[in-house]
Amino acid sequence: MEESIISSPTPKPKVLEDVTELMQNIQSRLPVKAAAKTSVLSKSWLHAWSTIPTLIFHVPIGNIPIERFDLKKQQRKQLKLVYIDNTLIRYLRDNIPIERFDLKLPVENREHSSLAQKWIRSLATKTCLKELSLNFVVYGGLMKLPDEILCGENLTSIRVSGSRWLRTSDCPPIINCVSLRELYFSGVRISQQILDHILTSCRLLAKIELRNCSSLDLKTIKVKSLPCLNELKITEEGRVRRVEINNVPNLSFFSCNLLDQRTHHVPFNPHSISLGSSVTELSLGGHGLVTDDASLDMIKSGLPFLESLTLNMTFWTLESFHFTCASIRRFSLLDCKNRLIDIQVHALKLLSFHLSGYTMPSLSFPISTTLEEITFLLYPETRFGASFFLKMREALELSLSSKYYVHIKFHRRQFPLEKDLLDDLKTRLQFPPATNVETLSFATSPDDCLGEENSSVFDALFEICHPELVNVKLMLREFLEKKMTRTMANWHRYLHNFQVRKKVQKKRETLLNPRFLDWSGSYAEFKLEWS
Repeated sequence: MEESIISSPTPKPKVLEDVTELMQNIQSRLPVKAAAKTSVLSKSWLHAWSTIPTLIFHVPIGNIPIERFDLKKQQRKQLKLVYIDNTLIRYLRDNIPIERFDLKLPVENREHSSLAQKWIRSLATKTCLKELSLNFVVYGGLMKLPDEILCGENLTSIRVSGSRWLRTSDCPPIINCVSLRELYFSGVRISQQILDHILTSCRLLAKIELRNCSSLDLKTIKVKSLPCLNELKITEEGRVRRVEINNVPNLSFFSCNLLDQRTHHVPFNPHSISLGSSVTELSLGGHGLVTDDASLDMIKSGLPFLESLTLNMTFWTLESFHFTCASIRRFSLLDCKNRLIDIQVHALKLLSFHLSGYTMPSLSFPISTTLEEITFLLYPETRFGASFFLKMREALELSLSSKYYVHIKFHRRQFPLEKDLLDDLKTRLQFPPATNVETLSFATSPDDCLGEENSSVFDALFEICHPELVNVKLMLREFLEKKMTRTMANWHRYLHNFQVRKKVQKKRETLLNPRFLDWSGSYAEFKLEWS
């Protein structure tokens, strides 16, 4: 009886298969609930839905410690697990092909872990399976991934996300997924031996992303002899000390961020990383990777087609940063510390520049620059005065045709401002207010009223620029009433009118008198009209 049940079904006419495939193609492009509703249209639609080769099961994660005591939510979750189990039993019993399996599951106990392992074992070896996506949030212990996860002969994509409590086997598994094109591991504890085995067996890999996958013995990530590799991302906060890359001639995107929070820096050895000449996008950061001019030699000399560069400057040791690149178009410097006071960039094709950090350094670009967009994201912590705003005003002069976006955030109730800031700024300021700032965003944490003792920040900002849009998260009515009546600052003399809206609203309201503004504590967007 069992043999007759699992035997191959009678072949269907080609026309019916094509119609069913078309219906399933339509269903796969719809949201799950909308796709399920198509099953009531006709028996053909019902059959298409009940045999669709794409299975997506997302069990709500929620707040596990609280929901453990919510019987209704636990019952709904249990019913969902039973539904998944019954669906897979039916598919396997009737030999219904599964080309894509996507599972998101909170693993709260051994029962959940056993169920997930059973489902993976039953599916991963199927020759019809092409895409496997697993997302587990593990509570109360480690969960081991079955060895069969790497056995699918026709698998082209494996994506596994965990929460640091997900691990692979200790012994090297049998790897049959020689057709694999995409590998994504996040929060999966993987040993050195198994990672090496995967990366040497799957020669057709085109995309690799490893995020926080280090185990006790994973010290080196070796990516070698992968001729099809196009994209490689490595983000590690664990024990990884070294990255070795070689013979990847078609690599175009490389991102490496090693964030070991413990003791020593990762020794940067440019000879261990050979990216080839095809890289167009590069992102580097973490201990030892971006520290001084020597760490930039690989970028300057070996990447002739580089168009996008992102550098995390957390561990930069010098006061100056000088960079030249003939091909670069997009450039970002992140997390610049107070020690960095001088930045010079020579890139004649540069279109956009992004700077984030704790200070406003002196900036220098070539006069013939083609800059279209410049963004400053600043969060000062140490005491600063007029020099901060003067450097910003000089930076706004780098390209008069560029759109500037300035965001400033303070993490204190009282801003670290020097005394007589506004007087000093007005005395030393040599430029009129810049008019090329499209958006100025200003935030405080916690979100407090901008009191009189801190209000000179806005006075200084509006002295150096007249932005088109201002996003402010403050007690707006009180602030504007005080600002419009002050005589010490000059900016309010040039402000003709403004329109304002809450961020959740679509329309702006024109307000000639700030007394009509009564949105205490709201996040508002102002459109300013300057003379």
